[in-house]
Amino acid sequence: MPFESIHRAVFNLFLCVLLLSSQFAGSSQTPGAVLHRSSLAVQLKTKFPRVKGEVVSVALSPDDRILVPITSQKTTELWDTQTGGLIATVEGQILLPMSPSGSLAGYAFSADSKTLMTIAGKDAKLWDTANGKLKRTLNGHTKDIRSAAFSPDGNTLATASADGMVKLWDATSGNLKMTLEVFKVKKYSRWRVISRKLASFFAEVSVYFSADGKKLLTVPFQQETKLWDANTGAPVAVLGKNYSGHFSPSGRFIFTQRADFSGADLWETETGKLLLTVEGGPAAFSPDEQWLGLVGYQGRRGLLNLNTMKLEKPLGLSLNDFETWTAFSPDSKTFALASGLNGHSVTLVDISDGRVLANLPIEAKRGFDLVSDYLKYWEKLSFDPHSRFLMGANQTQVRFWDLKAGAKLNTINEGRDPAIISGSGEFVVTTDRDQKGLSLWQLKVG
Repeated sequence: MPFESIHRAVFNLFLCVLLLSSQFAGSSQTPGAVLHRSSLAVQLKTKFPRVKGEVVSVALSPDDRILVPITSQKTTELWDTQTGGLIATVEGQILLPMSPSGSLAGYAFSADSKTLMTIAGKDAKLWDTANGKLKRTLNGHTKDIRSAAFSPDGNTLATASADGMVKLWDATSGNLKMTLEVFKVKKYSRWRVISRKLASFFAEVSVYFSADGKKLLTVPFQQETKLWDANTGAPVAVLGKNYSGHFSPSGRFIFTQRADFSGADLWETETGKLLLTVEGGPAAFSPDEQWLGLVGYQGRRGLLNLNTMKLEKPLGLSLNDFETWTAFSPDSKTFALASGLNGHSVTLVDISDGRVLANLPIEAKRGFDLVSDYLKYWEKLSFDPHSRFLMGANQTQVRFWDLKAGAKLNTINEGRDPAIISGSGEFVVTTDRDQKGLSLWQLKVG
């Protein structure tokens, strides 16, 4: 072979290697994985020029029309996503749930998007999202409200307070329907100031509705988790002491993590019966309610089939390895686990065959105290509602990856966390670098 032909062949081989390297940059993929080409165009559409209060989270109404930045301020702003205009600034804050299952919309908005709920101390306030006018104030608690939620149909509202009570309200009339005593509040004499302050600080309680609105779950700190009939107020079951709990998508199951970190439990919602105990941290339900993962069960790690109650998808992933996000894609085809103390990353798994699609490095910052290592910050991840891509938002940028093979699709360098994808999947809202302003970006997937 002439020297020129050899030189040309080597040069062409070099170009092929360079091209493949650029396609796989930013992701670690399984050998033999097929790269499915796709594209994501991102275009700035609207700026929301906020000036007060750093944004700690973002909520969108179910119809994607109202944008609410969540801050530490004692007021809440309502912005119109279509015009970019400020609708109103209202009294009260949005309370973030301790272990949300799904979007934040149900903790702030009614199902029809017409009402926003804020909390101002002992009171819950309901606002008209069209103009920011106060509809009604719900009062009756003797201590501050710690969590609140609308029922899925928007007809009932639950408020949980440090006074140990949960109150159920008619969301339309504002009438009190019932009061449930969910935990005991220890009383101290007036002169024991520090004890009283500590008791108030630890009097945390979270409240959740099942998907059909028929059951209510209350999870107080260091006290018994309880399941209630939301229509009658009758107790259904006591589920032990847990630091978190949530319903499955249809409400058929409840998953709780024990307060002593000795394991996690799966319960039947209808009867409150304990079905099984597993190892692991914050496991997630698949949207089609076929799988629970990642869990350890009968000596193996993987995805538990909720129909057979057997671990049918063993996975070579680590349990209790500083997990920060566990989720299934909306189409229930992809499982994701973000974990790791040194070298934090998110692993994408094809549920059909258990194959690792990609392992993507994501941002995280390690902390340390005298007791243990921990993560003091990590990149916030979320799936596109149509299962087309994965979004990661950190302190310097917002990134998008293809779900089929983990290829990077696009990056917003002008945005940071927190960020949110609209329910329609047509746009994303990111926080600006100053942590106050917000930007809306139009998305187009090719």
